Amino acid sequence: MSDSNSDRVQQVFAEALQQPAADRAAFLAAACGNDTALRSQVEDLLGALEEAGEFMKEPTEGGGEPD
Repeated sequence: MSDSNSDRVQQVFAEALQQPAADRAAFLAAACGNDTALRSQVEDLLGALEEAGEFMKEPTEGGGEPD
């Protein structure tokens, strides 16, 4: 992936996160147009984020501090 393509994926991904989940498909259609590779990459990132859920959002027991 080229730097400019990577930048575009990151930009669209960040903007997609600002959209309500119900509006993301329409947003991606508008933002990606006919660029199916871009849309696929952004959808993969959104899916991975959703799959991760709350993982690592809260500290482990003991606050993660070493003993």
